[in-house]
Amino acid sequence: MGYNKNNEFRQSLNEGLVQFLQEEGYANIKTTKDINNAKPVHKGKAFLKYYLWNFFSKLNDIDDDLLTDDYILDTCITDGKDDKGCDFILIDGNDIYIIQAKYGYTNTDYIETLINLPKNILTDFYYNSANNKLKSYISDIKKIKDPIFKLIYLTSETIDPETKNFYMFKKELPNNIELLIKDFSELRQDSVTIKSSGELPPESVDFILGQEDIKELDNLDSKHNTILITQKGTKIKQLYNRNDCRERLFNYNIRSWLGRNNVNKSMEKTIAKEPENFFYYNNGITGICESFKISPDKKKLTCKKLQIINGAQTVTTIAKYSDDDNNLSKVKVLIRIIAAGEYGKSSKLIENVVTNNNNQTVIQLSDFRSNDYIQIQIERKFTEEKLRYRLQHPSNTALKYKRKRMQSTRGDKYIQMKDLGKCYYSAFFDPHLLNESIKKLWNTDSETGLYNMVYGATDEILTDEKFNKLLGSYYISEYIKIKLPIFKQQELDKKDIYAEKFKYHILWGIVYLLRKKYSDDKVANIIMKRMISKGSYILPEENESKEHKFYIYFKKVVKAIEKKIEEIQNDKKENDEPFVIRNYQRDAKFTNKLKLELDYVDKEELPELIND
Repeated sequence: MGYNKNNEFRQSLNEGLVQFLQEEGYANIKTTKDINNAKPVHKGKAFLKYYLWNFFSKLNDIDDDLLTDDYILDTCITDGKDDKGCDFILIDGNDIYIIQAKYGYTNTDYIETLINLPKNILTDFYYNSANNKLKSYISDIKKIKDPIFKLIYLTSETIDPETKNFYMFKKELPNNIELLIKDFSELRQDSVTIKSSGELPPESVDFILGQEDIKELDNLDSKHNTILITQKGTKIKQLYNRNDCRERLFNYNIRSWLGRNNVNKSMEKTIAKEPENFFYYNNGITGICESFKISPDKKKLTCKKLQIINGAQTVTTIAKYSDDDNNLSKVKVLIRIIAAGEYGKSSKLIENVVTNNNNQTVIQLSDFRSNDYIQIQIERKFTEEKLRYRLQHPSNTALKYKRKRMQSTRGDKYIQMKDLGKCYYSAFFDPHLLNESIKKLWNTDSETGLYNMVYGATDEILTDEKFNKLLGSYYISEYIKIKLPIFKQQELDKKDIYAEKFKYHILWGIVYLLRKKYSDDKVANIIMKRMISKGSYILPEENESKEHKFYIYFKKVVKAIEKKIEEIQNDKKENDEPFVIRNYQRDAKFTNKLKLELDYVDKEELPELIND
């Protein structure tokens, strides 16, 4: 059975490679049997891209805009001459992802090279001999105060367990380095994880209590029944590896294992050297469920729809630990289980338990924001209005809001929570801040938090005007993606234009001009409302004249961006300085320059959009 599953996944991987090799120019590669006709360097790049789109983007909290084809090709893939072993680099806030991809290689010496990379690339020797893309990244890394290097060694082959165990659990790594080894077997497991992510939680989970501690808490004066138990590490590993568990245990928690970060490395060390003390060093696991019951003989605890909301890193680290020496059987973990009510309902209790008790690992809050009342209202609005996707004709596709990590229904168009938030913030506040890191969107600080600026307080009532701005800004963003290739070909007759890298600046600029022409109320409740209900201004088939007028707003902003970038580039050339376009995508000074340029546009130059 395992052999067949391996064959099935290998076939899937090779089919993905065929697709990306064709994009590399190998028109003659039509089936998996033709893969060996490609050059090794191209196979490696195709394998890397296959991983980025099918695994990396789904298992990490990375902004999708950082993984678009043009951004990856032009910016992040440093593979080639003088790449110093860096095939891919991506900076997301303080996190620096570095991937080294090897297709068909079994030599594990490259893992050691990858581990030494963060130290080596910062030396003058590496900088002076690196290619230009890598040099620009090294310059950026030097500016980061406390960088965290997230290293991924990627191979299409299987690494022997002893070697993998050495690097993953026994080798001492610097505190600012996290390592993941993604070989064939890990990739196959990740594919299972991705498929299970967002599915309904396991209907029922049993904890065997023989030789375990158990304590029901009867004096909490609470409607939420709570029980404390202990479990051996081996039992936790068995639970995670159940076919109906894995990531389904963490729908209310983070997306995936965070790799060998400082906390996880400490847990591994405890398991290896003093497993009997794990209980005392570890904060334990907190789970919620709809209800639980103890068998009459008190040997089994059954939980309905269990979710682990604190301790996902503990569970996953234990599950991934090699149990050759049976140390996991000596590990004891404290588990607190709370009967918190029906699964999927918004609950302040769940959010507060997570926020206030998770001291082991800093987690992403995006998943927990999905239960906010404002998010439920947005989802309800999509359903009640029976919205359709208005950027296609006829508009037959249902438009739905994806506030949770769920499996999308085939044929429907889903808008993710982070996409709606990024479009709105970029349109009505500034276009550069979230280009630096999407994680800033989930900051809920009452004074500086972007989340409250975008969505308001968690219990805020969703107004029609706010909804129109949220969805309207998303529609304009989608319109921009459609129109940029047309503008490039028809207006400028160019192969590449700078504005393609500034989609959110274009969005901001269009809304800036709209607000210059009309009041906020008219922008939201007339122009954007018509976009949502009919596709007005953005769909030629709905009204060609109105779309043509709206296109003029788009053109003015694109030309302004082209002008400012060309000015900056010429200035850099005169001063013999490097020009790194991504620096301006997230630079407030560039946004201010664009604003000054758009201020020269006379209000009367802007076409009348509201004439009825």
